[in-house]
Amino acid sequence: QLACPLDLGCHSVFSRARTTSMAELSEKEAKIYDRQIRLWGVDAQKRMSSSRVLISGMKAFSAEICKNIVLAGIGSVTIMDHEVATSADLSGQFLIPHECLGKNRAEASLERLQALNPLVKVTCDPSDVSTKDPSFFDAFDLVCIVGAAQQVQVRVNDICREKGIMFMCGDSFGMMAYLFVDLGKEFKFTETKKGEDGNEYQKETREL
Repeated sequence: QLACPLDLGCHSVFSRARTTSMAELSEKEAKIYDRQIRLWGVDAQKRMSSSRVLISGMKAFSAEICKNIVLAGIGSVTIMDHEVATSADLSGQFLIPHECLGKNRAEASLERLQALNPLVKVTCDPSDVSTKDPSFFDAFDLVCIVGAAQQVQVRVNDICREKGIMFMCGDSFGMMAYLFVDLGKEFKFTETKKGEDGNEYQKETREL
């Protein structure tokens, strides 16, 4: 069975994705995703299966994100990078084969990423995210930018926020990393904790 915890809290993210309709799960999907459906329910899995994600910057940090959401059954993911694979990428970017050194990083990552889950639509874009018009991002429910310059992150975040598209950016540097998340102008969550008697107590809903 394919099952994977989503490092970026994507269960809560995709539960409110801007999809107009939720795709019905096939018998094959229900069987493959059975373990995680038991965790967060059929409706959340349907929303995830209808969600469209852009991952820009195919570094080691991105490879881990891509692996997690593809194994979990995201609807589609587009990987983007305008740079070529170098020997430094091989130390952590496990989606790039050794024989693809010198090739575009997104294109080099495509085959191994698709092989993780044939039920997910995986495409690549070898262009630079900083050159994209605002209308380009309309095709996605979530945009994740990795390793870009701050001015690129700010520009894409502003575009996504205006359009109601969820946005994440981050990077890792050895033992250090950072992550920024913008889930829109209105985002509510409910925190639930267990008491000493083992019963769950739901705290008030908060709005970010």
